[in-house]
Amino acid sequence: MKIKVLTFASLADAWGKKEAVMEFDRAALTAGDVLDALLAGRAELERYRPVLRLARNGELVGPGAPLRDGDEVALLPPVSGG
Repeated sequence: MKIKVLTFASLADAWGKKEAVMEFDRAALTAGDVLDALLAGRAELERYRPVLRLARNGELVGPGAPLRDGDEVALLPPVSGG
C-alpha cells in the first residue's frame, strides 16, 4: 500500500522534506500507523507527536482513521502567525 505523506512548517524542516511516498506491506492501515512509521527512531520528530493533527485527503481525522492505497496523509504541527 502506498501513502503520500505531507509535512509542514517546523515538522517539514526537522524531517528535511515536505512530502514523500511511504510503502506499507499491510492491507489494514490507519493514519496513526503512518505517524508511527514516520516518527519511529527519529527523536527530532518524536517531540512533535503530542501536538500533531492528522488529515486524510484534506480532512482532519483521528489516528484510527482507516487508509486506502493512494491516500494522502498530512501531518500538521501547530503554527502561529499574525
